[in-house]
Amino acid sequence: MTYKIAYEHQASLNMSANGTMGPTDGLPIVHDKIHIAMILTFMVGILQTAMGLCRMGYLTSFMSDEMISAFITGTVIHILTSQIKPITGANITKHSGPFNVLL
Repeated sequence: MTYKIAYEHQASLNMSANGTMGPTDGLPIVHDKIHIAMILTFMVGILQTAMGLCRMGYLTSFMSDEMISAFITGTVIHILTSQIKPITGANITKHSGPFNVLL
């Protein structure tokens, strides 16, 4: 997911005023992706720390083990399928309908 955020913002961050790119304009792209990943990780850490300090972990006692297991399994499947294109470089076309998350 961080890859998608970085990919969407890299074009707008590295264009000059007239819309052209010079020979060194591609260099900051790597740093921008790293900064986006670091900021996203830091923000998630702050959110989790705040939730821990507010003792919001008690909310999980209202959820069944089966529901938590199903949620984690669904999350893993979603993350794996969303990372196939960036990892392999495969050209996968977008689909609409009920299976657009998986494809």
